[in-house]
Amino acid sequence: MTGVCRYPLVSRLIRVPPDVAAVAFDAVLADLWLAHGAAVVGTPAGRLALQRPDKAASPGMATLLPLRQATGSLYGRLGPSSLTVLVEVLPWSAQMAEVMLRLASPSSRRPLLLGSRAYLREATTTVEVLAASLERWPAGFLGGFAVPPDALAVPRP
Repeated sequence: MTGVCRYPLVSRLIRVPPDVAAVAFDAVLADLWLAHGAAVVGTPAGRLALQRPDKAASPGMATLLPLRQATGSLYGRLGPSSLTVLVEVLPWSAQMAEVMLRLASPSSRRPLLLGSRAYLREATTTVEVLAASLERWPAGFLGGFAVPPDALAVPRP
């Protein structure tokens, strides 16, 4: 089904303080880069290939600017085309952060080759995998060992 993307943003709250979530985001992507040569988050519905994250300049909790931001390409499982997206880690409260995936620009709202449902399915699944990785990272780090990259986001070949 082809359609215009009416829902360009998908997010999930995680029970990790924002400053820890920002460090976890850096660490999860670094682990993927070291283990696989690329930061690829694989899901049953497709994959997200991320560039190295930008450290957003955020003056602190009083702002809604992202603490971390990375540009990526979201690929569906049915075709080679991709959409340019932004993945952001934002402060939500003193004890929670938000992981957000959104289309990179308004021009990205072009008709999607796989349709809005496919985009939402892939974006939602990707955010869930990434958010779960960020929630697991502090426990592994604070426990005195590094979480193996394979336990984080699962890359697809």
